[in-house]
Amino acid sequence: WIAIFDLDANSDDNGLCSLLRSQMKKECSLYMPQEKFFHFSDHEELADAILFPEKTCWLFANGRHALEIDPYDAKRWNGTERCKAVKNAIWFFARQDKIPPGKAV
Repeated sequence: WIAIFDLDANSDDNGLCSLLRSQMKKECSLYMPQEKFFHFSDHEELADAILFPEKTCWLFANGRHALEIDPYDAKRWNGTERCKAVKNAIWFFARQDKIPPGKAV
């Protein structure tokens, strides 16, 4: 897997992240999207920074309780840095040079 957008703020404690990380063949890097995707201009620099494609990029798109970052409801989500960073991350991974045509996005 190249990237996982996880909406469960408890995922690394008792959700999909905690179940899959130990079973994955590739190592994962865990991020809040705003850590790497809020501001970037150079795709290659960002790819190097997140070790793409060597590592799976696991993005906690709506909070991460392990870091005491609470999820947002729909009203609070719109217009936030988190929202913009998730959009930027989707844009980054949706490029054909990142995920080949025919693969899931």
